[in-house]
Amino acid sequence: MASIPPCTAVENCTIPTDIVLVSSDGARFGSHARNLAEFTGSFPDTLPEEGEEIPIKNMNAKALALFLSFIHHHRQPNLGMVEFSTLFQLAEAVEMYEVFSATEICRVQMAARVQHHAVNVFLYSIKHGYMDVADEAGQIVIAGHGMSRYILRVLNPRWLSTWDRYSEYYRSQFDVYYVEPPPFLHRGGVNFCSAWNKFRNCINSQAPRDTTVTADPAACVPENGGKRQESTLPVSGSFLPFFDYQ
Repeated sequence: MASIPPCTAVENCTIPTDIVLVSSDGARFGSHARNLAEFTGSFPDTLPEEGEEIPIKNMNAKALALFLSFIHHHRQPNLGMVEFSTLFQLAEAVEMYEVFSATEICRVQMAARVQHHAVNVFLYSIKHGYMDVADEAGQIVIAGHGMSRYILRVLNPRWLSTWDRYSEYYRSQFDVYYVEPPPFLHRGGVNFCSAWNKFRNCINSQAPRDTTVTADPAACVPENGGKRQESTLPVSGSFLPFFDYQ
């Protein structure tokens, strides 16, 4: 039987190791069965056979090392500089194994990467019920070139009809920004608005990049151009009416 490696999850760990976790890329980590039972909801309370090796197929060495640091009474690691692929594996693992000391910080870090990893953040957030994050990621996916088509290939089939309703709703909102309104008689009998072209161009320039368009259209027109108007699009969390997570 191969020897059990010492614990390297935290500096100067003095707890004896009695179990070996093997990452998806073959790295062996000595760990503590009792810590796994205490800090997670998915490992057994009874001690396994000493030296038993348990394959962890959903985490590579980097992700597993971070995972094990969360099962100690120790300062949590800084996830701000962790590469996204590692963070994604860690975030999924702490949800799967119910490491509640890590779920919230992983949610925060996943949300912080939404601009550059919208599809994966969207899939993660709807899977685990983080609908505020799902709403932000979903809007980026809809606006992104190719992302909306790609997500149809990777989305769980049970969510496809919901995604169709959600994306169709947001696309329909763009129509009002690209279609010229009928002539409108202004005060004094004038049927031409001097601020309209600037306002329309401002809205059109934002729409491809930001599906919420703008919460303050009045910012696009001169100060005397009219009262403040609010966007008709839903605020953050608007994925909820389309997605029945229960």
